[in-house]
Amino acid sequence: MIYLSSPYSNPDDAIREQNYKTVSLIAAQMVYNGELAFSPISYGHNLSEFKEMPANNWSFWYNFCIGFLLKSDKLIVVKMDGWDRSVGVAGEIEVAIKNNIPIEYMEPSEFFSVNNLEL
Repeated sequence: MIYLSSPYSNPDDAIREQNYKTVSLIAAQMVYNGELAFSPISYGHNLSEFKEMPANNWSFWYNFCIGFLLKSDKLIVVKMDGWDRSVGVAGEIEVAIKNNIPIEYMEPSEFFSVNNLEL
């Protein structure tokens, strides 16, 4: 299983929505390509439409995200704007390193180009 790590939290709802859409399109394309890909952002964002949960709280989402990451074979960090400042992405990288989960980095623009995608 591939775990997609990407930034999400932002005080601006429009940026948070854009982050959700970008990583969800990547996850959908990977699944379409036959890969077993999981995006906690795609899943958690949808869940929060049914039950109010904090969007900008890594402490709240930590167990949820790390539980899936520890069952994954690889972590792919999606280098969207803000990935290098994201507390959640940094935490996921740290857990992957400590648990010998291979890490790869993905440029969204390259992924979109190779798969003929537009957001």
